[in-house]
Amino acid sequence: LKDRSRQKHWLGEHGFASADYIEINSEEARTQSFLNQVAFPFVQKALEGGYDGYGVQIIRDAAGLEALWPVPSIIEVYLGGARELSVVAARSSERDIEVFPPVEMAVDQSRNILDLVISPADLSEELSALAETFARDIVEQLQGVGVFAIEMFLSTDGQLLVNEIAPRVHNSGHHTLESCNVSQFEQHIRAVAGLSLVAPELRGSSVMKNILYEDALATLVGVEPGRIPVQASPAQVHWYGKMEARLGRKMGHITCVGVEPEDGSRMINEALSNLVHQHEEERR
Repeated sequence: LKDRSRQKHWLGEHGFASADYIEINSEEARTQSFLNQVAFPFVQKALEGGYDGYGVQIIRDAAGLEALWPVPSIIEVYLGGARELSVVAARSSERDIEVFPPVEMAVDQSRNILDLVISPADLSEELSALAETFARDIVEQLQGVGVFAIEMFLSTDGQLLVNEIAPRVHNSGHHTLESCNVSQFEQHIRAVAGLSLVAPELRGSSVMKNILYEDALATLVGVEPGRIPVQASPAQVHWYGKMEARLGRKMGHITCVGVEPEDGSRMINEALSNLVHQHEEERR
């Protein structure tokens, strides 16, 4: 799974549809032969080393070709208008499988990193069941033990395509700490420790937002990691305690449970603003 080319081949061999792609090596990136095979916009994904938006970029026009990375890559069709979904699944050493309901992911296009997670995804029962079936089938055929996140695209014509498989607890499942009867973290430990898995149940709809570093958050750098209470807010802040801050770095996340997406986003932004204000006051 660490090699995107091998992962793509594995998905195809096991009957899982994904976005059309070609493979290129570092020398082929700007050749005429390559240019004859692609249409703008397209997505470049480095074969290795990609996470949290790293190793993935969208090339929107010919001028963007100068930004192509000279590394072995897959070049995917850009699925304009597609919705991004994720299903977190766990498989135990006893081959038991439990899946969390599908969520929808909103990506910060400027940084190509996950911004919001909405749980559950607004899908028909049929599509939701299909996404869960895909996740179950994938983790069973991988024969892995632990938590996996199966990222998918829902194309504008209603086709469900597998994007990538992440063999770990995943950003799209962080909301489960508050929104479910079992978190993805506990489920992972249960799976690898030989304990029985818990059937996930949602406590309510939720919205989770990544806290991406910007200068306005400077006052929070150095705050001890953990849950941070926010005055007069239903939002739950998880601060990671990273000591190095750089623009766009993931510093924590905030979750609101029992809210609609629009209300949750507003409450989250208010909570982050209040949190910064609280710590500015404490430092004074």
